Amino acid sequence: MSRLAKVEAAYAAAAWHWVDARWPHENGVEDDGTPILCEGDGAPDCGICAAAAVDARAAENLGRAATVAARDGRWSDARAAARAARGIEQTWGDAPTWGPFCAAVEAAATATPVPGQAGVYEVVEALREAGAVDADDEEVAP
Repeated sequence: MSRLAKVEAAYAAAAWHWVDARWPHENGVEDDGTPILCEGDGAPDCGICAAAAVDARAAENLGRAATVAARDGRWSDARAAARAARGIEQTWGDAPTWGPFCAAVEAAATATPVPGQAGVYEVVEALREAGAVDADDEEVAP
């Protein structure tokens, strides 16, 4: 599996996985001090669910941008976008969705060629630019 295929598989696993606050949480306090609880069902009147949904969409967009950057060979941009997606999710406590995606992008971006194949990634990138191979590193018929 190519490093790009690994990133795309990680994105497919993460996409639309985190959509809002799907966990029980407080959504305010009654006048008497009693907490108002939300079951984490995406209730339209829950500000926490709504805020999490906005952040989830932002993380999703960054994940998509990271994947596009990886397809274009812009690994630095891919890493930055993946880290930003993970960072957004981490503001909610942890990063079970975009953390693994970020790790996959980091691994792909820093992958080194197999000994004896030094420069293979540079050769593949040149072949892509020349149109000789596609985004999956498969040879394109002349």
